[in-house]
Amino acid sequence: RFVQRLADEGLMDYATSGLRFDVFRSWSTRDRTSVVLGGSKRFSRVPVKTSTEGLYTTLLVLPSGLEPQAMPVPGADLRFGKLDGVLTQSGVSDAATSTRLAQAHLADAQKPARQESYEYTPEEGDPIPGRDFTIGDVVTGRARGGSAERRVIGVTIRQPENGGATVRVTVGEAVLSGEVRRAKKLG
Repeated sequence: RFVQRLADEGLMDYATSGLRFDVFRSWSTRDRTSVVLGGSKRFSRVPVKTSTEGLYTTLLVLPSGLEPQAMPVPGADLRFGKLDGVLTQSGVSDAATSTRLAQAHLADAQKPARQESYEYTPEEGDPIPGRDFTIGDVVTGRARGGSAERRVIGVTIRQPENGGATVRVTVGEAVLSGEVRRAKKLG
């Protein structure tokens, strides 16, 4: 439970395979809410990208040692019909484990992933990737509606031959929880 709590809080990622236990990005997420993206006119904001991939109303669970079972997603919007998701669970032979592993998928079934980007040419006083923040850190992103704490999920730096570097910082909710990643690996 301790390792899972650390992964849920974004302090590390891990993977298991047999008796092997691998830890990635341990203790790398930092609170960088003092770093503000979009705080001046030099920042151009790329429109928000919302992905509905992975949204479903019923999850069809296929454990290897049991009969398939259809699990309705709590609070699913059925106005536009039924959309099924499929979760295979190889090596799962009891109903309690099957249901427990499916809970992470059911919880995330109605959450669209949101991403937004801020593009700028760094000047004196602007945040610099690697020094002021890195992928996985939580920063403050400003938009028309105010500001919000967002997680950095990508950084792109372009250096043209005749000018200064342009930085694009992508923030959002695209990072899956450790429980969902683990459940997907088991499935």
